[in-house]
Amino acid sequence: MNFRHRQYLILLGEELNFSRAVERLHVAQPALSRQISLPEQGLGVRLFDGSGRPLRLTDAGLYFCVEARQILSSYERATLGTREIGIGKRGWLGIGFTRTAMHSVFPPAVKTFHRAYPDVEFKGFVNLPRAGRHDDQCDDWSESDQRILGDLGKFAPGDEPGKELFAIE
Repeated sequence: MNFRHRQYLILLGEELNFSRAVERLHVAQPALSRQISLPEQGLGVRLFDGSGRPLRLTDAGLYFCVEARQILSSYERATLGTREIGIGKRGWLGIGFTRTAMHSVFPPAVKTFHRAYPDVEFKGFVNLPRAGRHDDQCDDWSESDQRILGDLGKFAPGDEPGKELFAIE
């Protein structure tokens, strides 16, 4: 079953009327009927009950329409996200910095960047000295504990919203 079948099933499930569905889809009624019967045959169940008026979804049809709508929505989000990443509108940017920079240069630079690229996810990594060492002894990232201190944009699984390093205005 392809996306067209799912789209046709969802639209007919919303309209529950062949005439309105073919009008919205700009197809002939026999074409819509064929696009509906193919998935029903493949699944081995009836999705619509056309024995009376109005047309009704069967229990299986109702379940299928709900699930198919979620699949199409996910597909549309994936398509949009892919396009935005491809043109550089959306992405991910990570920057490492020291604690001293986090209170001076870093906040205004990130605010400016976020205003220009609001859909780019940002993660700031701070270079924290290990126990007994000072910032000025911690230029090498391998000699430090790295922590994510700020997140701007979308949160990845495991991130804790509300722990931003600074506010974006």
